[in-house]
Amino acid sequence: MKVIADFKEKANRVRKAIARHGHNVEHNLYHYLAMGSLKRKLIFYSFPKLQGVLASREKDRYDIFPEGVLAPKQKRIALLSRVIGKMLSQKSANKVVVEVNEITRKGLLEWVKASKGYRALSTNFILHWPIFDMALFDAKLPGRRWKKMRNIRNRFIRQHRIRMVDSRKVPKRMLEGIVSNWLRKRKHSDTVEKEYYYNIIASGFKGFRFAKTLYVDGEPCTITAGWDVPNGQKHYYSAIGILNYRHPGLGEFANLMDLLHLKKKGYRLVDFGGSDKSLLAFKSKFRPTSVYKTYSFSIVRRK
Repeated sequence: MKVIADFKEKANRVRKAIARHGHNVEHNLYHYLAMGSLKRKLIFYSFPKLQGVLASREKDRYDIFPEGVLAPKQKRIALLSRVIGKMLSQKSANKVVVEVNEITRKGLLEWVKASKGYRALSTNFILHWPIFDMALFDAKLPGRRWKKMRNIRNRFIRQHRIRMVDSRKVPKRMLEGIVSNWLRKRKHSDTVEKEYYYNIIASGFKGFRFAKTLYVDGEPCTITAGWDVPNGQKHYYSAIGILNYRHPGLGEFANLMDLLHLKKKGYRLVDFGGSDKSLLAFKSKFRPTSVYKTYSFSIVRRK
């Protein structure tokens, strides 16, 4: 195991590891790099054959990047447990926070129980991730089940002048204004790394496949952006969906336009991102095909 903190070496190694072993929606080099800050130091735990674990440290806390193990499926728990053990072997580290799916959670809890030197704390939060099978998504929104969404779409088109543009062509200060309004007015309880969004805008959405902004009545009001899931087949992750809440129905219309755009581009699956229950209720308006869960919890030394 090699611990890599140097930016250039880390970025090069992570890029190659994601190309070889990337499998999760959040496996994106630039997404990972944007998470870093003066307080939050990114670390990559490198193993042979381009395997590794994406992580960060802030004060006495380590975080494993969501499903951050880049390795064949049968080796992920072993690598993850080695890295957690390495982290907690340092006296200055009090806990390791992980966010994992149900299968990885089960394997980690079994390892913790068998280790006798560690213990897992109660779940911090559970996120729900809606997935859309685009073969089942009809862009015409037919029938009674789509009536409310059709009404929102039609009313929004009737009442406003609308233009969709590449977010990279929108002045950055205007995009930052959308983020600022969104952060101030959002009501959901899931955690938000606000510095992440400013980093993404500053980079010009580097590493993103698409970044779209809706101009409504001449004002930029939304940002929807994402990328192709590594080693997936026409699988897209809609990583960012934010708005300034300026108009009723804006959120529904922006996300609907995003789905229609991705349908036209031929995607097979679209992941709409992790959500608390209130945000999941909003995303359920678009009729996801399935929903999976991830669990966040901490692992500490047993006293």
